[in-house]
Amino acid sequence: MPDYTEDNVLSALKDIESGLSQRKAAQRWKVPRATLQKRLSGGVTRRQANEHKQRLSKDKEHHLAQWILASDELGFPPSYQEVRDFAAKVVKAGGDDEPLGKAWLENFIRRNSQLKNVKWPHLKAAEGTP
Repeated sequence: MPDYTEDNVLSALKDIESGLSQRKAAQRWKVPRATLQKRLSGGVTRRQANEHKQRLSKDKEHHLAQWILASDELGFPPSYQEVRDFAAKVVKAGGDDEPLGKAWLENFIRRNSQLKNVKWPHLKAAEGTP
């Protein structure tokens, strides 16, 4: 995993637009120059490039994350298994009969960083903690 974030890349690109050289922006934000060059020539993030491989669309993942956050705010966050089961039903309703992968939930939570503060029920050990 890279030592820089998307925010670093965007900050470096903003500096370049403001007149800073690519080399200096890359050094300042600790982003590889090649990454900046690709972005400047129309390249997209890894997440955007691999979005078509996701089992749930970006929109459906957003709605699922909002449901989790709303449930947590009410004091009844879903368990990991409930989230997996719900996501599997959504995937199946879309015509995809393949089961979700072992790391799906972990990756879903990583893609939706606002879920890191959810007070997940203490069923983690039995369900496989992401």
